[in-house]
Amino acid sequence: MKFEFKGKAYTLPSHLSEITLGQRVEFYRIHGKEIESLSKKVEDIEDGFEKEGELWMLELELAMREFSHYTGIPIDQVKEEIDFESMWAIYTTDMALLRKQEAEIELQDSYEWNGDTWVIESPEIEADAKMSLNEFLHAKEIVRQMSKLGNGKWESLPYLCAIYLRKEGEPFTEQLVKDGSERLQLMQELPLDIALAVGFFLSGTLSIYRSTLVSSVKETEKGLTQPNTSTPGDG
Repeated sequence: MKFEFKGKAYTLPSHLSEITLGQRVEFYRIHGKEIESLSKKVEDIEDGFEKEGELWMLELELAMREFSHYTGIPIDQVKEEIDFESMWAIYTTDMALLRKQEAEIELQDSYEWNGDTWVIESPEIEADAKMSLNEFLHAKEIVRQMSKLGNGKWESLPYLCAIYLRKEGEPFTEQLVKDGSERLQLMQELPLDIALAVGFFLSGTLSIYRSTLVSSVKETEKGLTQPNTSTPGDG
């Protein structure tokens, strides 16, 4: 939604595709912990009347921070110089659209973005597969990042997108997720609707992925601890 402030045109995103994954991660980095802390304090309030008032204040605080973050207007100006009713009307209209889009995300067979066709690849670890130490450590890191994603930790999503959102026919290589890699940087520009589709898909496969990894680890440990029954001279 477009609006004017001090003679300058601004836009608040009204579609998930207008927000990049990097912008969403940055919002969490700057505001996430404080919003979580405020939410916890409100959650702990027992008095119903007081809790209702604090919930409203929390919603307003979140609105001002998101409005500032996505328009680029400093938050002090949002709080002190922008007409509250105008800001609230713009924010609630756009946020309602974004929340609705997020709730209605459906997985697609492929996604067109950045001049390429992209597909979401399924996590695969065979329970009876033998894993090298490097493969095991890599798989363990994926589970750790997926668990963080399940806890609302947005910084894990670019890493996971770099692994599971790949160009059609593109194999996975560890170079994709190497620190500072071109692919990790590209994922910061990924439209949020595609990024959320990846997150939605992975959230449904986390328990399966974790259980197959555990099975693989048990098989590996079993092989490592199998007693040597041969004696010198056998054979």
